[in-house]
Amino acid sequence: MKKYLSIVLSSLMFSSCTTPNLYNSSMEDAAPTVVENFDQVQVDDVKEPEEEILVDNGSAEYFYKLGVKYEEGKGVEVDLTKAEQFYQKAIDRGSVDAMNALGVIFLGKGDYDKAKNFFEKSALEGDEIANFNLGNLSFIGFNGKENKQALNFYQKSADKKYSPAFVALGDMYAMGKGVTHDVKKAEENYLKAADLNDDLAIDRLSLLYLLQDGMEVESDDTENSIKTVQLFQRVAEKGNAKAMYVLSLLYQNGFYVKEDNNKSIEYLKKSAALGYPEAEYSLAYLYLTGMYVEKDYKKGVQLMTNAANKNLPDAQNNIGMLYLKGELVPKDLKRAKKWLEQASANGSAMGDYNLGVIYEAGMGESIDNQKAGQLYLKSADNGYLPAFAKVVDMYATGTKGVLKDNVKAREWLDQAIDKDDSDAMLLKANAYFYGNYGYAKDMALAKEWLDKAKQMDNPKASAVESSWKRSERFVKLQGSFKK
Repeated sequence: MKKYLSIVLSSLMFSSCTTPNLYNSSMEDAAPTVVENFDQVQVDDVKEPEEEILVDNGSAEYFYKLGVKYEEGKGVEVDLTKAEQFYQKAIDRGSVDAMNALGVIFLGKGDYDKAKNFFEKSALEGDEIANFNLGNLSFIGFNGKENKQALNFYQKSADKKYSPAFVALGDMYAMGKGVTHDVKKAEENYLKAADLNDDLAIDRLSLLYLLQDGMEVESDDTENSIKTVQLFQRVAEKGNAKAMYVLSLLYQNGFYVKEDNNKSIEYLKKSAALGYPEAEYSLAYLYLTGMYVEKDYKKGVQLMTNAANKNLPDAQNNIGMLYLKGELVPKDLKRAKKWLEQASANGSAMGDYNLGVIYEAGMGESIDNQKAGQLYLKSADNGYLPAFAKVVDMYATGTKGVLKDNVKAREWLDQAIDKDDSDAMLLKANAYFYGNYGYAKDMALAKEWLDKAKQMDNPKASAVESSWKRSERFVKLQGSFKK
């Protein structure tokens, strides 16, 4: 149960930033790689959505779309004042959508009275989103045990098959917020939303089942275990790509179902065909490695690019590194930098690191050590181990925009060791051998840290040991010359 819960939480609840365990591999990082001979492939790159050309026909729809344009910054600078003006013009021409949009703007400003006014006007027109918004608004400043207003608004919205309203009702019953805690009613509402293909409802419901069993349960055949699988199968049959992706994980890992790699790949392919980015990323890795499928570089790179186009950070990093190295695709430093910048902006610690390498080495750029240092620090802050060594060196030498500080160098080194980084153990071994980072030379401690790295099968340990022997021979040789 614990393993399954961790997979569901990572792949389902936070799927935008993680990938499944067996398929999970950072295909490319900044380290040089050896690749078999291959023909380079050409794939479709980013396709910028065509901007809708608005024709000024004086209609409510025209002014509403102008409002959206300025509110969201589509092709223009975000300007909420202009957005409000255009929404008001759309309202004057009868736009219910504009009433809701203007209400949301005032809600964001904290002007709840005006927000409520616009939502109520829209709700009078029978708008399901307005009723949903009124339900949300009724919880602001709410301290009581019962909230009939919220229940009423959400139910009106749900009656029109607005799936977020079913989720909201499920949340109320699941948490006992505004109503009496009722798991059965929570399940009923989540199922109704799931049947409307609502991914959030699937998340909530699967977590509800898992938490009912508890994390300590090791059995795969509890009532809630069976209901969890049935939930994914139920919504997968309705064409939900996320459910197909999770089912591929279940069959690959043998959680709650009999392990079946064929079914796993079948569900993964179906999910990827529907454009689910995590599935595209995972299937790309399989095609690129030939694991479970026939190796196909073109399909692999195209699927990885598709996932990157959908802002999956790991995919953006991988595509960036392919263009940087000229592996599988023609070398293109401009494209490489663009993809790595997107990966970095979307929270990829590996993307931060690789972008730092570009600035440090001046790959298609002027060398900018300060930018490189900022990116290495950001990457290390987010836990990417190779960045720790860079940061340690930065503080040890006082380079890349930081002042020399052996205390900070040792702190970063110890943080990496706490994460079981055997490379950091070798750095510490060298530090005691040579007296780096303010450590006093201590051969016993140097050997102790070398042995720890060896126990973790670090392939560089023998090279470090050899370098020590050469250094000792050199010292002895120097001594003999002095005699």
